[in-house]
Amino acid sequence: MNDADKTGQMIAMISNDSELLRFFIAEPQAIIMPFARDKEKRFICIVLFIYQQACNSETLASLCRHIVTLLTDSSLLHGLDGMEILFQTVVAEETKRILRFSVLASALDSAKTISANELRRSSPKKGISSIVYEPSLLKPL
Repeated sequence: MNDADKTGQMIAMISNDSELLRFFIAEPQAIIMPFARDKEKRFICIVLFIYQQACNSETLASLCRHIVTLLTDSSLLHGLDGMEILFQTVVAEETKRILRFSVLASALDSAKTISANELRRSSPKKGISSIVYEPSLLKPL
């Protein structure tokens, strides 16, 4: 399966999931990219545009867990060296980055149990990184 087919299937899976659909303000996007330091390794970058009401650590942790589980169980991540989910929202007609959640392939199982508290840390678990771009928008429930 080529990269376009793989990303298309991932987008369709995420877009059609009833648990996720209610959080999106726009169609998810995805691209398979090389790692910066190692061009032989590749990861999927998924960009999600979500409602502001979903910009809290509990909801974002739940979305991360659900997406990682969904894609891992589908085997669409097979052959990739990691994944990244970038959450964005729209504030006063301006797109704002909220959170970047990155997971190496070796840490996918661990990412399925990420908590809201862990998500707020830059290195929540081995093989996982998290960057909060808009701390004022990432509040606990």
